[in-house]
Amino acid sequence: MRGGVITDNEADMGGGVYVNSYTGVVTTFTMTGGEITGNTATQENWPANDVYVHWHMQNTSGKFYLSGAAIIGEVLLLAPDSNDSYAPAVINLPATFTGQVGALHLASRRVNVNNVINYWTDRQAVVPATAVAFDPDTITLGRFIYNGATVTNISTGYELDSDGYLRAK
Repeated sequence: MRGGVITDNEADMGGGVYVNSYTGVVTTFTMTGGEITGNTATQENWPANDVYVHWHMQNTSGKFYLSGAAIIGEVLLLAPDSNDSYAPAVINLPATFTGQVGALHLASRRVNVNNVINYWTDRQAVVPATAVAFDPDTITLGRFIYNGATVTNISTGYELDSDGYLRAK
């Protein structure tokens, strides 16, 4: 997507954009400028209204790239259900990113919310360009989500560092 606006749409998951992968196939969505806001996800308890980036089995994740002045209302990144050695879905940011993410939600279908929090802590959710740190203030932390239920605000005890890792405050 180069420029343009995706708004006022409705879908089960990822009301604006759903970046999915499945075994052997990786989907990539690249956004350069433009805006994805004001969309609605209708599947109960999964607040992926604007962009949903799905991790799937066999260690494949949807690829999501933001650059330029891209504006996103909400992004939900889904982690693997059980295998900690598998990488989660992430946001990839080249050095040209000057936009904003209104809420970054970190989710999983794990056993309980503590497993979700433990998985994401000290793990990279945002991958900046090689050797280029990004401004963590361009991404507002949203909520930890366990099995579709909003559990707690991430910003209560966590923050993103300039390398994109979620760290305890």
